[in-house]
Amino acid sequence: RVVPASAPCLPAAGCALEVSVELLPHTAVTTVRVVLRLVDRCTGAVSEVALPPLRVAAGAPSARTATTVRVPAGPAPAIIAVTTAPARAASAPLLVAPFLPTC
Repeated sequence: RVVPASAPCLPAAGCALEVSVELLPHTAVTTVRVVLRLVDRCTGAVSEVALPPLRVAAGAPSARTATTVRVPAGPAPAIIAVTTAPARAASAPLLVAPFLPTC
């Protein structure tokens, strides 16, 4: 899950985010790797920002981190959190400034 940490995000600006990952039951310390995909929904252009690995204690149901990314300019950006390890999963897209006119 990816959500704004405080204020709504805007195109062409820094955006403070909170990223959370829910895990299946596990008995060992687990390292979760997350990439944020910044998507221009008009052109299909994608850039990625890798987050520092999240170390999750044995048995912990979730992990969280906070980060700030620069949102691409354009009328319809979106941000998607994607885990790359230990398994692949993706969040619902966070639509940036959905009140703006789109493509």
